[in-house]
Amino acid sequence: MRKGQQWSAPGSILIAGEYLVSEEGGLGLSLASGGRGTLRLARSSALEMKGLCKNRPKFDDSLQSVVKDHYNRITGRDELPSVEILVETGDFFDERGQKIGYGSSATAALLYTVGLAEADDHHEAGDDIVRIALGAHRAWQNGRGSGYDILSSIAGGANVFTGGLRPTHRRISWPVQLVAWIIRGAKPVNSAVAMQRYERWKRRLNAASEEIPILLRMDGIIRELTESCSRWMETSTLLESIHHLSCLAVQLGRELDVPAWPKLPDVFSSSSRPWYSPGRAAAKSLGAGDEITLLLSLPDGLSQRESRAINRLINEGKAAPLRFERDGLRLENED
Repeated sequence: MRKGQQWSAPGSILIAGEYLVSEEGGLGLSLASGGRGTLRLARSSALEMKGLCKNRPKFDDSLQSVVKDHYNRITGRDELPSVEILVETGDFFDERGQKIGYGSSATAALLYTVGLAEADDHHEAGDDIVRIALGAHRAWQNGRGSGYDILSSIAGGANVFTGGLRPTHRRISWPVQLVAWIIRGAKPVNSAVAMQRYERWKRRLNAASEEIPILLRMDGIIRELTESCSRWMETSTLLESIHHLSCLAVQLGRELDVPAWPKLPDVFSSSSRPWYSPGRAAAKSLGAGDEITLLLSLPDGLSQRESRAINRLINEGKAAPLRFERDGLRLENED
């Protein structure tokens, strides 16, 4: 271990592909975003793994034990290195200590794994970092988790994600001229319950995911969206695709009884379809349910009333500007 090493990795959001990324070969579109978690290594007489968060005085350390167990099992090491591993994830929480929705635990799992690998003078664990971090995070989530957040934190930028036992990703371009906000819904959504309802829904239909029309339409739009991003698509086309995915997510949510209508302030006009300003802005729920809304817009895509309403939510701690992170996992400095 080199003295004073510091690493960082971004958080992430899944813009499209909720439920689909749980399937073998299921597609999703992710963005590295939300700021960065940091890792600092220091000499110590014993292994110490600490989670730090300036906004959360009580930090759950159960993830650290799971990462250690997976590191031991996959590397075959009998003893872990004596080092102090400090991981700070404050960027992914608001001033009240509430999660904003940037995959803080996945970033922490990755950084803990990197810390162990960098401090281990007797084992080359570099090739195993993804495997260890992904396996540990899935185990910590009771066997669930697509892994898009781990791979997004490593790669940075925008990525096409393919789910499965061994997930993969491919980096694509993203129109950085778009501005975006994350808006918190009224209450948390239990992702495990949502996934159970999704599995029951598929069993009732007695069909594989690639045979279900609504999932096929979602898959087709994501494929078109990611291919267009790679060709520097027009932002109006991207916003239209996001709107279509939002409509499908609402429809799927109704079938699962997991509401996925994007939550916006009352000044945003409402209709029978999710809010959309053609060629200028679009809104979509993220993940399973309506816990988080993503609002994407051109710089002048919102009216003054709409902009003021979003600013009020930010001041109330109910929304935050989306910070796009081009860089993935990186070494920051060495003293």
